[in-house]
Amino acid sequence: MVFGRGQSCPSCPKQLCAINFWCFHSQPSSMSLLPRLAIRARPAAVKVSQRSSSGQFYGSNNFDDFGKGLTHQLKTAEGTKETWKKIFFACSIPCLLMTMYAAWSDHKKHHASARPDYVHYQYLNIRNKPFPWGDGNHSLFHNKTEQFVPGVGYEADRGHH
Repeated sequence: MVFGRGQSCPSCPKQLCAINFWCFHSQPSSMSLLPRLAIRARPAAVKVSQRSSSGQFYGSNNFDDFGKGLTHQLKTAEGTKETWKKIFFACSIPCLLMTMYAAWSDHKKHHASARPDYVHYQYLNIRNKPFPWGDGNHSLFHNKTEQFVPGVGYEADRGHH
C-alpha cells in the first residue's frame, strides 16, 4: 500500500508521515529504491498531462504569459539601446576625431617633404603585356604626382592643395 501526502502509515510517527511524501515504510523491503521513486513520481506526471488540453508536448509551456514575455524583452532592449547609444557618442566620436587628426597631420608632413628620387630596379614595373585600358602603361588608379611611369618618369610635379 502506498501512502500519499496527508496520510500516515503505522510504522512512522503520525506527524512525520503526514508531512513527508517519501514514506517508504509501507512498501515491501524487497522493492528497490528506483521502483519506489517511480511509483511516487507517477501521480505528478499524470497531473501535468491533465493540466493542458493542448497535448503532451505543450504541457509545460505557458501560452498565457507569452505576450508578457515579449513586451518585457522589448523594455529591456530599449534600455540596452540607450546604453549603447551613450557609449557610441562617448567613445566612438572622440576616437574618430583623433584618427582624423592623425591622418591629416601625417598627410601634411608627407607633402612638406620633397619627393624622393626614383630608383630603378630591374624587377619593378615589368610589363609583359599592356594594361587593357588607356595607353596600356598606366595602372587603373594612376596618380600622376606619386607614381613613376616606365620610360616617362613622374608626369606631374607636386603642387600645394
